[in-house]
Amino acid sequence: MNMLNTFSFPSSLLESQSYLLPQWAWLLILLGLILLLVWAIICNINKEEVKINPLHQEESHPTKEDDLQMIEGIGPKISQVFHEAGISTFEALAQSDPETLKKHLDNAGIRLGDPTTWPEQAQLAAEGKWEELQALQDKLKGGREV
Repeated sequence: MNMLNTFSFPSSLLESQSYLLPQWAWLLILLGLILLLVWAIICNINKEEVKINPLHQEESHPTKEDDLQMIEGIGPKISQVFHEAGISTFEALAQSDPETLKKHLDNAGIRLGDPTTWPEQAQLAAEGKWEELQALQDKLKGGREV
């Protein structure tokens, strides 16, 4: 007994070749669905790996850089020199000594900068003490004490 006849399809539909897909077409559809399922599983595994692996998250979110030009006496060129030297945050600038900062400036051919007060200013900025930083900067001219 033909299995299709048990569903009581009209016989004209069963005999029509345009209604039924050839067997190879069904195999292609099945293969496509399997590939789609495998792709979805692989993508989900990669997402879980990112959530689980904290080292991967740190690599994708680099340390935020601060605007060093907020420090009195640091302009765009000096800021760029420090960024190239690996000093891109207020905290890194605060931990640097003025002699080292001066060497970076000298190596870049910048002679006018005076980094004497920059670590102190950067420490206040790193701690978010903006009013104290402004009071200190009001006493400075070009980053130098007057």
